[in-house]
Amino acid sequence: MMITDKTFIIDNNLMDDFKLYNMSEVAKYLDLGYGRNTLLKNLRFNQILDKHNQPFRQYINQGYFKLVTKERPGQPYHFDSVTLVTFKGLQFIKSLMQKTQ
Repeated sequence: MMITDKTFIIDNNLMDDFKLYNMSEVAKYLDLGYGRNTLLKNLRFNQILDKHNQPFRQYINQGYFKLVTKERPGQPYHFDSVTLVTFKGLQFIKSLMQKTQ
């Protein structure tokens, strides 16, 4: 039996606990009816992310997000911070977005 309903998988903790998800993947998995940019806007509005789309420290400490620094391709010594979401963060964002809809 193959389960394909993404919200069922998230609700029942059937995903990999150690995988990190970018915001495009989060918007896709949660099937919110909008994409990455609107998700980021909503997280900023709810004061989860700052104006640079980085999570506030309390949400990193709670295990919802990881902030990773990556070098820009083709531009040595130029680095960007990338916000990634943990499985716990997926569940947190899902419940937050359901409350605000």
